Amino acid sequence: MRVRTRALVAAAAVMAVCTASGCAAEDTPESEANATSTVSGSDIDTVAEVDVAQLDTGDYPTTPAAPFGEAAPEDRAAVDAQRMAQFVIAPFEVDRELNDPTLPTMVLRSYKQLKGTFDESVVNVPANASSSVYGFVTSATVSAPVDRGTTGRALTQLVMRYSDPVAAADAARQMGEASAALDGSTATVVAALPDSHTIRGTQPNGSLTLQSFTAHNDYVIYTWASAPVAEADRLEPAVVKALELQGPLIDQFPRLPTKVQAEGRHVPLEVDQNDILIYAVPAAEDDPMGDILSGVYGPRGMSHFYYPPETVYRALTEHGSVHNAIDKTTVFRASTDEDARELLDTFTTSSLSSGWAASPTPPGLPSATCLSKASQSGEQFQCSVRVGRYIGDAVGLGDQTEVHQLISAQYLILTQADQQAE
Repeated sequence: MRVRTRALVAAAAVMAVCTASGCAAEDTPESEANATSTVSGSDIDTVAEVDVAQLDTGDYPTTPAAPFGEAAPEDRAAVDAQRMAQFVIAPFEVDRELNDPTLPTMVLRSYKQLKGTFDESVVNVPANASSSVYGFVTSATVSAPVDRGTTGRALTQLVMRYSDPVAAADAARQMGEASAALDGSTATVVAALPDSHTIRGTQPNGSLTLQSFTAHNDYVIYTWASAPVAEADRLEPAVVKALELQGPLIDQFPRLPTKVQAEGRHVPLEVDQNDILIYAVPAAEDDPMGDILSGVYGPRGMSHFYYPPETVYRALTEHGSVHNAIDKTTVFRASTDEDARELLDTFTTSSLSSGWAASPTPPGLPSATCLSKASQSGEQFQCSVRVGRYIGDAVGLGDQTEVHQLISAQYLILTQADQQAE
């Protein structure tokens, strides 16, 4: 199977937010590129046919992967946490202006990965070490061209699962107390959150914060909101709304029972829901992107990583792309060929409106949609291709040839995909 255990690499996580509809890693000037084909999704079917003999796929595979089967025992938590992403509210659902995905956003295979969100003293409370199962965290900011992430509002939403409701209650209390003990933080009471442990704080840049830890059945729901002093009155409404939305949503999650809950029964858990991950170009074993993101996600799950998240969520939902795969490349499967065409058109239009520009397509693959954009880290490249109901997407930084090879390999894989899959 392809779910791997490796350390979180922050740089890779930033690049993980660069996808078919743009990159949320940083605000950058528009790049100059020489377009070799139109990039409107409606024009894709009118370009020249693919010349397979010219395709350069590098060392990437060009056939679907073998079926993944059931998750190995050590990977069941990670796979279930990927599934949980569909049931963790996206920041834009709290405030539509929170449209810029940022860190921390990731699957939490264990409580140790909470260190990307909390101080060590909060991560290592006893209830986390003894009773946590897995979780998911997502974050977004209000886009700010200057001093990004510090001058505007931001929100982090996290759901952590525990062995039982008592453990969740203990964890919420312990993490709340540990957070309140940190410099610049103070325990507070929010009338609208009587069952939450709430803490106010001030960031080094002067922005104010409000965070809450709430036990909900066997989950802890955590929300952190920040705002400049001038918008401090938006903190409480944001945290209250997040909890109001999150409780009912996580209750819908058809999670895997723990070993104790299963009472000796074997409950199967497929790595590749609805057979779509087999069509993504796989990440190498030493590629940190695989451990951060590799898996199958629903529309809301994808919106945590994609920019702009609300557009992605609504487009995937509207066009029936219920299961989507992320690995070295990303694969979407819409309800029909026309839905896929419209979905790609939506992605392309969104990218062009956020500073991306048309760039050359790979040799032999004129049907690809390729874009580029200058950034502080170098030139960003992305290419997408549609084959029937499927869209494949490849993204990279500074190496256009690699992106061209990836999308060429992706095209060949998608020509072998099951167009009748449910």
